[in-house]
Amino acid sequence: MKNLHPIISETTNTKTITGIAGIKISAGKHNLIIKKIFKTLTKKLHLFPRLATYSKIYVKNQVIDDGITIFFNKENSYTGEDTLEIFTHGNKQIVTNIIEFCINKYKRFGLKRARRGEFIERAYLNNKIDILEVKRLENILIKNKNPIHSLKLSNTLRQNITTILKNIFNIRLCIENYINFKTTQDNQYKQLIKTQLKNWLTKIQQLRYKKINIFRRKIQIAIIGHENVGKSTLFY
Repeated sequence: MKNLHPIISETTNTKTITGIAGIKISAGKHNLIIKKIFKTLTKKLHLFPRLATYSKIYVKNQVIDDGITIFFNKENSYTGEDTLEIFTHGNKQIVTNIIEFCINKYKRFGLKRARRGEFIERAYLNNKIDILEVKRLENILIKNKNPIHSLKLSNTLRQNITTILKNIFNIRLCIENYINFKTTQDNQYKQLIKTQLKNWLTKIQQLRYKKINIFRRKIQIAIIGHENVGKSTLFY
């Protein structure tokens, strides 16, 4: 887990009238903050993972609503950090009061409102999702593309990459066997390695021919440092 501050955000659009509103808190490096917030908001002492708990919701020791809280430990949470989800009635004032109260009370832990997409960023940084899942979410949430098509594309691409990685492993095995075990079948090993490499390059080309932004997007990188520290060796 990365060394990150805790974040809080509403998970539903309270600008419109809704029956239920959601608030999510991800602990970052401060795991204890989740239990502290839970006890402060609910006045309950015990917090159990993945158990929906009904309780009154308190702000400044006054009940402002009743709702459901669910705690996810980092092994089972979306972000890979201890997470608390709070579900209240869909009143913007209730949600705003809870969020502002938590931020003010726990600012010593660095609790802040999450930036747009920061929960997805946390999930990626903590290896809970891969770049293909990030891409799928971008298609659904930002580009408003068909979610079923995006899921199929993501799964197909993931399977293709898995196959390529297996091919690379097989090529490595062939090369190691060729180096370590000199036999009369050297020519067969050479031919096998050439065949494996050819198959691998073909699959890479097939991925490049498909219009997938991951492989077509240009990434600009600047390498900065003092002279004679080895910058140029990164190009070899």
